[in-house]
Amino acid sequence: MPSESPNQMKKQWALMGTVIPITLLLGLDMIDDYRSGVSTEHLLIEVAFSTLGLIAAGLLLEGISRARLHAGSLEEHLTKAVSEAERLRAETKNASAQTESFERQFEKWQLSPAEREVATLLLKGLSYQHIAASRNASEGTVRQQALSVYRKAGMSGRSELAAYFLEDLLVACGRGNGSEYPASRPPGNA
Repeated sequence: MPSESPNQMKKQWALMGTVIPITLLLGLDMIDDYRSGVSTEHLLIEVAFSTLGLIAAGLLLEGISRARLHAGSLEEHLTKAVSEAERLRAETKNASAQTESFERQFEKWQLSPAEREVATLLLKGLSYQHIAASRNASEGTVRQQALSVYRKAGMSGRSELAAYFLEDLLVACGRGNGSEYPASRPPGNA
Protein backbone atom coordinates (compact mmCIF):
# COMPACT_ATOMS: atom_id res chain seq x y z
CA MET A 1 0.00 0.00 0.00
CA PRO A 2 1.51 3.37 -0.92
CA SER A 3 2.05 5.61 2.06
CA GLU A 4 0.19 8.87 2.30
CA SER A 5 2.09 11.97 3.30
CA PRO A 6 0.85 14.30 6.05
CA ASN A 7 0.02 16.82 3.28
CA GLN A 8 -2.21 14.28 1.54
CA MET A 9 -4.01 13.57 4.81
CA LYS A 10 -4.50 17.32 5.41
CA LYS A 11 -5.98 17.66 1.91
CA GLN A 12 -8.34 14.75 2.60
CA TRP A 13 -9.52 16.35 5.85
CA ALA A 14 -9.94 19.71 4.08
CA LEU A 15 -11.99 18.01 1.39
CA MET A 16 -14.08 16.31 4.09
CA GLY A 17 -14.61 19.73 5.67
CA THR A 18 -16.00 20.90 2.33
CA VAL A 19 -18.01 17.84 1.26
CA ILE A 20 -19.90 17.30 4.53
CA PRO A 21 -21.25 20.87 4.89
CA ILE A 22 -22.26 20.94 1.21
CA THR A 23 -24.04 17.59 1.63
CA LEU A 24 -25.81 18.85 4.76
CA LEU A 25 -26.87 22.05 3.00
CA LEU A 26 -28.21 19.98 0.09
CA GLY A 27 -30.17 17.87 2.58
CA LEU A 28 -31.67 20.96 4.22
CA ASP A 29 -32.46 22.38 0.81
CA MET A 30 -34.22 19.11 -0.15
CA ILE A 31 -36.38 19.30 2.97
CA ASP A 32 -37.24 22.93 2.24
CA ASP A 33 -37.92 22.14 -1.44
CA TYR A 34 -40.15 19.20 -0.48
CA ARG A 35 -42.17 21.44 1.85
CA SER A 36 -42.38 24.06 -0.89
CA GLY A 37 -43.74 21.51 -3.36
CA VAL A 38 -41.03 21.62 -6.03
CA SER A 39 -41.00 19.08 -8.83
CA THR A 40 -39.99 15.47 -8.24
CA GLU A 41 -37.28 15.77 -10.87
CA HIS A 42 -35.66 18.63 -8.95
CA LEU A 43 -35.80 16.61 -5.69
CA LEU A 44 -34.30 13.55 -7.42
CA ILE A 45 -31.38 15.62 -8.70
CA GLU A 46 -30.74 16.94 -5.18
CA VAL A 47 -31.00 13.38 -3.75
CA ALA A 48 -28.47 12.21 -6.33
CA PHE A 49 -26.04 15.00 -5.45
CA SER A 50 -26.54 14.39 -1.71
CA THR A 51 -25.89 10.68 -2.25
CA LEU A 52 -22.73 11.44 -4.22
CA GLY A 53 -21.62 13.75 -1.40
CA LEU A 54 -22.20 11.01 1.19
CA ILE A 55 -20.31 8.47 -0.94
CA ALA A 56 -17.41 10.92 -1.35
CA ALA A 57 -17.36 11.53 2.41
CA GLY A 58 -17.35 7.77 3.04
CA LEU A 59 -14.49 7.21 0.60
CA LEU A 60 -12.51 10.02 2.15
CA LEU A 61 -13.05 8.59 5.64
CA GLU A 62 -11.94 5.17 4.41
CA GLY A 63 -8.80 6.70 2.88
CA ILE A 64 -8.02 8.58 6.09
CA SER A 65 -8.56 5.42 8.13
CA ARG A 66 -6.24 3.40 5.85
CA ALA A 67 -3.62 6.14 6.01
CA ARG A 68 -3.75 6.15 9.82
CA LEU A 69 -3.42 2.36 9.95
CA HIS A 70 -0.49 2.51 7.55
CA ALA A 71 1.13 5.30 9.57
CA GLY A 72 0.71 3.19 12.73
CA SER A 73 2.28 0.22 10.99
CA LEU A 74 5.18 2.36 9.76
CA GLU A 75 5.67 3.74 13.26
CA GLU A 76 5.74 0.20 14.67
CA HIS A 77 8.29 -0.87 12.04
CA LEU A 78 10.37 2.22 12.74
CA THR A 79 10.31 1.54 16.49
CA LYS A 80 11.44 -2.05 15.87
CA ALA A 81 14.17 -0.89 13.47
CA VAL A 82 15.45 1.68 15.97
CA SER A 83 15.44 -0.96 18.71
CA GLU A 84 17.32 -3.41 16.47
CA ALA A 85 19.83 -0.70 15.53
CA GLU A 86 20.43 0.06 19.21
CA ARG A 87 20.88 -3.66 19.95
CA LEU A 88 23.35 -4.01 17.06
CA ARG A 89 25.20 -0.87 18.17
CA ALA A 90 25.53 -2.34 21.68
CA GLU A 91 26.70 -5.69 20.27
CA THR A 92 29.23 -3.95 18.05
CA LYS A 93 30.46 -1.92 21.01
CA ASN A 94 30.78 -5.11 23.08
CA ALA A 95 32.56 -6.92 20.25
CA SER A 96 34.89 -3.98 19.78
CA ALA A 97 35.65 -3.92 23.51
CA GLN A 98 36.29 -7.66 23.44
CA THR A 99 38.63 -7.30 20.46
CA GLU A 100 40.53 -4.59 22.33
CA SER A 101 40.70 -6.93 25.32
CA PHE A 102 42.19 -9.66 23.11
CA GLU A 103 44.72 -7.21 21.68
CA ARG A 104 45.74 -6.00 25.15
CA GLN A 105 46.28 -9.59 26.24
CA PHE A 106 48.27 -10.37 23.10
CA GLU A 107 50.45 -7.34 23.92
CA LYS A 108 50.99 -8.61 27.49
CA TRP A 109 52.09 -11.94 26.09
CA GLN A 110 54.37 -10.08 23.66
CA LEU A 111 53.03 -11.90 20.61
CA SER A 112 54.41 -10.93 17.22
CA PRO A 113 51.93 -9.76 14.55
CA ALA A 114 52.05 -13.21 12.92
CA GLU A 115 51.44 -14.91 16.28
CA ARG A 116 48.52 -12.56 16.98
CA GLU A 117 46.97 -13.49 13.66
CA VAL A 118 47.48 -17.21 14.29
CA ALA A 119 46.08 -16.87 17.83
CA THR A 120 43.00 -15.06 16.50
CA LEU A 121 42.40 -17.72 13.84
CA LEU A 122 42.90 -20.48 16.42
CA LEU A 123 40.27 -18.82 18.62
CA LYS A 124 37.91 -18.73 15.63
CA GLY A 125 38.31 -22.51 15.41
CA LEU A 126 40.28 -22.80 12.18
CA SER A 127 42.48 -25.84 11.69
CA TYR A 128 46.23 -25.51 11.14
CA GLN A 129 45.63 -26.44 7.51
CA HIS A 130 43.03 -23.67 7.03
CA ILE A 131 45.17 -21.12 8.86
CA ALA A 132 48.13 -22.02 6.64
CA ALA A 133 46.00 -21.65 3.51
CA SER A 134 44.56 -18.29 4.60
CA ARG A 135 48.03 -16.94 5.46
CA ASN A 136 49.89 -18.42 2.48
CA ALA A 137 52.19 -20.22 4.89
CA SER A 138 53.12 -23.83 5.45
CA GLU A 139 51.25 -25.88 8.00
CA GLY A 140 54.55 -26.45 9.83
CA THR A 141 55.10 -22.70 10.18
CA VAL A 142 51.58 -22.28 11.58
CA ARG A 143 52.19 -25.11 14.08
CA GLN A 144 55.42 -23.44 15.25
CA GLN A 145 53.67 -20.07 15.61
CA ALA A 146 50.83 -21.72 17.55
CA LEU A 147 53.32 -23.42 19.87
CA SER A 148 55.01 -20.06 20.39
CA VAL A 149 51.63 -18.50 21.29
CA TYR A 150 50.92 -21.27 23.83
CA ARG A 151 54.43 -20.98 25.32
CA LYS A 152 54.26 -17.16 25.67
CA ALA A 153 50.75 -17.42 27.17
CA GLY A 154 51.83 -20.18 29.54
CA MET A 155 49.22 -22.56 28.18
CA SER A 156 49.30 -26.13 26.99
CA GLY A 157 47.19 -25.80 23.84
CA ARG A 158 44.21 -24.46 21.91
CA SER A 159 41.59 -25.60 24.44
CA GLU A 160 43.26 -23.71 27.26
CA LEU A 161 43.70 -20.64 25.07
CA ALA A 162 40.03 -20.71 24.05
CA ALA A 163 38.92 -21.27 27.67
CA TYR A 164 40.98 -18.29 28.77
CA PHE A 165 39.12 -15.90 26.47
CA LEU A 166 35.76 -17.67 26.74
CA GLU A 167 35.73 -17.10 30.49
CA ASP A 168 36.07 -13.35 29.89
CA LEU A 169 33.28 -13.43 27.31
CA LEU A 170 30.92 -15.30 29.64
CA VAL A 171 31.59 -12.89 32.50
CA ALA A 172 31.11 -9.91 30.14
CA CYS A 173 27.79 -11.39 29.00
CA GLY A 174 26.69 -11.88 32.60
CA ARG A 175 26.70 -15.67 32.33
CA GLY A 176 29.00 -16.43 35.15
CA ASN A 177 31.25 -14.70 37.58
CA GLY A 178 34.01 -17.26 37.53
CA SER A 179 33.12 -18.58 40.99
CA GLU A 180 31.21 -21.62 39.73
CA TYR A 181 34.29 -23.26 38.26
CA PRO A 182 37.97 -23.29 39.11
CA ALA A 183 39.95 -20.54 37.46
CA SER A 184 41.22 -21.60 34.04
CA ARG A 185 43.92 -18.93 33.98
CA PRO A 186 47.46 -20.00 34.58
CA PRO A 187 49.18 -18.15 37.44
CA GLY A 188 50.70 -14.82 36.46
CA ASN A 189 48.79 -14.44 33.15
CA ALA A 190 45.98 -12.09 34.09
